[in-house]
Amino acid sequence: MNQLKWVEIDKKNIAYNLKNIKSLLRMRTRLMVVVKANAYGHGLVEFAQEAVKNGADYLGVNSIEEALELRKANIIKPVLVLGYTPPEAIEQAALKNIEITVTDPQHAVDIVQAKFTSKIKVHLKVETGVNRLGTKKNNILNVYKELSRVKKTDIIGLYSHLASVEENDLSYTAEQFKEFGEIIDLLKKNNIDIPIEHIAASGAMFVFPESHFDMVRVGISAYGHWSSEENRKTFFDNTSPDTVRPFLKSCLSYKTKIVQIKEVTGGFVGYGCTHRVTKATRLAVIPVGYHEGYDRGFSCSSRKVTTTERSGCGEVLIAGVRCPVVGRVCMDMTIVDVSRINPRFLHVGDEVVIIGKQGEIEITAEEIAKKIDTINYEILARIPTDIPRFYK
Repeated sequence: MNQLKWVEIDKKNIAYNLKNIKSLLRMRTRLMVVVKANAYGHGLVEFAQEAVKNGADYLGVNSIEEALELRKANIIKPVLVLGYTPPEAIEQAALKNIEITVTDPQHAVDIVQAKFTSKIKVHLKVETGVNRLGTKKNNILNVYKELSRVKKTDIIGLYSHLASVEENDLSYTAEQFKEFGEIIDLLKKNNIDIPIEHIAASGAMFVFPESHFDMVRVGISAYGHWSSEENRKTFFDNTSPDTVRPFLKSCLSYKTKIVQIKEVTGGFVGYGCTHRVTKATRLAVIPVGYHEGYDRGFSCSSRKVTTTERSGCGEVLIAGVRCPVVGRVCMDMTIVDVSRINPRFLHVGDEVVIIGKQGEIEITAEEIAKKIDTINYEILARIPTDIPRFYK
């Protein structure tokens, strides 16, 4: 491997996750795999291809640009843009058979007035409680009627998004379900039947089977991670003891190499003089910093410092040993303490694991997310797109 930093993706684990997820669904329920944000850091096109091989009926993206990239790679499965599609991109979406989300009444007007000739498939997004993109109940009939004024729009989907399943907030989730049901009833009372209704993302898919409707949209779980620890516990508390464990397997490992090793006997390490060495210490430099998605919050100080930095004291794996960060994480480099490793087993060029396993020891996205008070989604999605992904 001549790369200094790279990501490895386990294809067997992708297949394992999607097989288990599909086992929870009814025969008629479609599976959408959400591959936005460079497939949560896993590589957009490559992960989409594996998802399709393993039973994905739909792919979900955030933007028309992501959708076009999938079409360029000859992926022909239905693709839905979950984010906002500007009117000037409608013609391109229609020509490439890319489905788009209609977000509100003005968006519907803009689409109808846009210049395009091919038929465009649309999903109406309704607001039930996140207060992000979406049309409120009192406007949904107007949106439907506006889009129906022209023959070039084909309304095939109706969906919403749940705000608090990951936290197991059942009361708020129930309110959202009720609102979504009322919108469906309102449409049916007006003789409007939309073929694909969907509201469940990964969290709801696991703990609320009644939310599956015609399609579920799985993101984080397809990559082998739970949307929250509460979600994982609730799932296993309510399923058979025979349910396979682990139900999900992480697909991604993030790795780099040692580029320098040095011995220091005293003095400061890194920017800001936040870490003082008081005894003989062996240090290794790795070519990954906050530019490579390794948060500055993983910096580790030997003294209390007045700063806005979150101090989570990151660790990496070298020679099967957890090695702590010392000093501040730099833009493109981080310094770690390798004093616990026998120098005979330590060399420039040795593998360093940031996320993943080395021997029997593992550093998970969940573990490092907790250190800086964030979520596994962010840890994965922030790995830069220019770092090579290798599917194995």
